[in-house]
Amino acid sequence: MSSIPSENLVGIKTVSGWEVTEMIQKHPEATGGYFSTGYIVKKGNSQAYLKALDFSEAFASSDPARRLQELTEAYNFERDLLKKCKDQNLSKVVYPIEDGSIDIPGFPLGINKVYYIVFELADGDIRKVKDQFAKIDLAFIFRALHNSAVGIEQLHKIDIAHQDLKPSNVLVFREVSKISDIGRASDKNKHFIYDDYEIPGDRNYAPIEQLYKFHFSGDFNEKYAADIFQFGSLFFFFFVGISASQAFIVKAKALNISYTGYFDQDLPELERVFNEVMIDVKPVLKSTLPEREAKEVEMLIGFLCCPDPRKRGFKKNVESGISQYSLERIISRLDLLAKKAEYKLL
Repeated sequence: MSSIPSENLVGIKTVSGWEVTEMIQKHPEATGGYFSTGYIVKKGNSQAYLKALDFSEAFASSDPARRLQELTEAYNFERDLLKKCKDQNLSKVVYPIEDGSIDIPGFPLGINKVYYIVFELADGDIRKVKDQFAKIDLAFIFRALHNSAVGIEQLHKIDIAHQDLKPSNVLVFREVSKISDIGRASDKNKHFIYDDYEIPGDRNYAPIEQLYKFHFSGDFNEKYAADIFQFGSLFFFFFVGISASQAFIVKAKALNISYTGYFDQDLPELERVFNEVMIDVKPVLKSTLPEREAKEVEMLIGFLCCPDPRKRGFKKNVESGISQYSLERIISRLDLLAKKAEYKLL
């Protein structure tokens, strides 16, 4: 028996009848979810995924009551965001089947209650599915990128910024990929504690401006700009094997870049580093894709991962009356690339 309540759910049933059958072991490269445990649950012939939240660490803090309140508020905030996604029927975002709480036998009153959220069971995240292929699968890659772009755009349309997009947060359900884990997301219409974090998500996937604590507008566009950088980082994951941020840091070290610590002063060097990164990426794309498609993907990465968030995105969008951070243009391009790959035209 584990000393952590959320790690003792096997054999227990939820109020609605989901039986917890198996704890899920995390992928060794997965990040995030430090205060949650995943399980397979079963009801009749159906299986699902249960995310159990661990609040027990609050009782080891210097102020247990305040810490418990913070954790409870975070759970309720995520639950409200998920309800918003469900109410809007976002097709490429994972939202819950149900939520609730379970009392775990053998623990003192107060720390015995575990809150949970039940989701549709995925085949795995894109990292796990990608690892199963003997060789690169362009149809899977471009369809996953297309679905992810649709998911991010759907969130942005209802004033939500994800803030923590990475391979482990893109889940695969048969032939469809969906954005998951909005525990660090921001709602434009409701302030929450994560809005004040300089880096709300995983530092390994953070856009350059967040590493500098640089704010270019002071409004929600900063969060949309961060999302599309992290979306662009998925291209790096598929074709290079690391995130855009990691590629940037490795190249900066190789070039012995000296920083002042001030974003605008360092920007010329940051742009030089990015250009050098793209020089390295270019032959990788050419070795994988036909020349025309390689140039197109290179161009898209340039739009998405530009180190200056003020230049990031698609300026032509503004002429059409939409945000430069909208992914509408890239969604149609990725759909075409996915169809070409699916019909073996790449």
